[in-house]
Amino acid sequence: MWDVETEPELDEWFDRLTAVDFAIVETHIERLAERGNQLRMSHAHVYREPTRRRGEKLMSTFAEIKKRKLAAMTPSDRVAYEETYAASKLALTVGEQVRDAREAAGISQRDLAARMGTSQAAVARLEAGGVGATLTTLQKVADALHLNVAVEFSRAS
Repeated sequence: MWDVETEPELDEWFDRLTAVDFAIVETHIERLAERGNQLRMSHAHVYREPTRRRGEKLMSTFAEIKKRKLAAMTPSDRVAYEETYAASKLALTVGEQVRDAREAAGISQRDLAARMGTSQAAVARLEAGGVGATLTTLQKVADALHLNVAVEFSRAS
């Protein structure tokens, strides 16, 4: 598994996040780490080795920050974290599927928005995982792209 190494200043920022905000940030960091090479992100530093030194300060990996953050959560914070993490991960996955379907159809966000009767900004938020899609919204996307919506349930891992 890949891990992201962070600057020491980010440790303090992560520590100040609520459990819910941390869950949202975590899903985005995971997505960037998974897709970093595909995105050709020259500024992304993804390492296999844990902790390296930079100057006098020890750099933390995200896995270390997560372990520390989870250990400090109350039981109710942990429940909120788990629920938000699952919802955020689902929103990112659905958004990625919408983007892939739109790109496969060869149309822009603006064109998709026009076909759906919404704004380009709304489509951008949906594709970025910034908003959880309703089944009604997904049906509008499918209709606009001449596709069907399929919901699949599988065993949790």
